[in-house]
Amino acid sequence: MRNVLVLYAAPIPVGHRVELRWYTQVSSGLFGGSKETARELEPVIVDLDTGIEFASDHAYTGGGVKRPDEPVEISPVVTGEPSSVLRGTVRACRVIHVRRFSELDVQTYLSIEPER
Repeated sequence: MRNVLVLYAAPIPVGHRVELRWYTQVSSGLFGGSKETARELEPVIVDLDTGIEFASDHAYTGGGVKRPDEPVEISPVVTGEPSSVLRGTVRACRVIHVRRFSELDVQTYLSIEPER
């Protein structure tokens, strides 16, 4: 069994087959150069039974600045190859709202039985 913490809401029904893909984000530095950031808590999740895709904004925007009350500009695809992939069946899913002062965060806990 593989337990995965995700920093966004991904309410996937127990018994569904999923594929989780972790990507490394490469961003340009202010004074040149580039920096790789592993997004271990923000994989792209595809529910293989429904086709629904769950992802954070970092997967499609490059982590750019968001403006309040404006839609996030997203590209149609994630660029690059995933650094790791997990396929399996969801055995447990818990979505938790975390209150921090005046903000509200969401976390999803998934227990996944990997495919053999």
